[in-house]
Amino acid sequence: MRKIAMLTIAMWLMNIGMLKSQVFDATGSSRDAAFAYEVKQIDEFFERFNDVPNALIKDYIKKEKGIVPTRKSLVASLFDRNRNTWEASTIQAFMQQVLDTAKPQFAAFDSQDWYADVQCQFLYKGKPLDITLLLNIEKDTTGGMKWMITNVYAPGVTVVPDSLTHSKRSTRKFLNPISHATGFIGIAKAFDEPQYLPDYVDSACLQKQIVTSVLKAAQKKELVLQQVKKVRYHFLQLPGWLFTVEYFDRPSHNAGWLISYLEKANDPQKAAYKRKLYHEL
Repeated sequence: MRKIAMLTIAMWLMNIGMLKSQVFDATGSSRDAAFAYEVKQIDEFFERFNDVPNALIKDYIKKEKGIVPTRKSLVASLFDRNRNTWEASTIQAFMQQVLDTAKPQFAAFDSQDWYADVQCQFLYKGKPLDITLLLNIEKDTTGGMKWMITNVYAPGVTVVPDSLTHSKRSTRKFLNPISHATGFIGIAKAFDEPQYLPDYVDSACLQKQIVTSVLKAAQKKELVLQQVKKVRYHFLQLPGWLFTVEYFDRPSHNAGWLISYLEKANDPQKAAYKRKLYHEL
């Protein structure tokens, strides 16, 4: 039954351009082709979604096939084709809005309406514990940007009174705006110097007791980061829509950072979704 559903979806996607053989076909097994088609970084997702002129995939397709992919085919290729629960009408409505020639819409890196959902594994008092960090792009008055921790979900950490240690330095610590390109390895560096952890957290987040409790546990060496397990991105910046992007590691021309979830959403629905991200429901 699942194979029939997958086939039906694939046939429909072909009609909107996602599987056009002349652009994003599934033929060929060379490593070069697989590497070229994979959306290797979230930056490449932005490039393809926004149809950036110098996008690597456009150069590759032009060289290999002698054609330039349209934005329609690029955006359509960013959906996870292995998901068998897509609704054709939803994707069609989304693409129609995004590709509107009179008022096309684009994803903006410097927008505050997208979030990195970073699932981390820690040792807490010697036992494994998963903690989710929610990060957001923050832009200062000079136009400089950085990733900031905007929420911490750590239900297994004991809440204690706020008593943080923070050595003052002339240069503030921060996660640079390309931290996502390295899988947020900068978070490990931050927890290696726990006395400066408050520098990585936005002011509103620092008012939460669970957040200061996590930072205090790190400063006391009770909480030690082991690894970043998974990253997922939530986009709420396009009017009337929200979607998530996840990484799919597979030998396919449809691999890498792809849209895994899409939903029509008005402002109240987006606000409710954001409360779920912050675990406030």
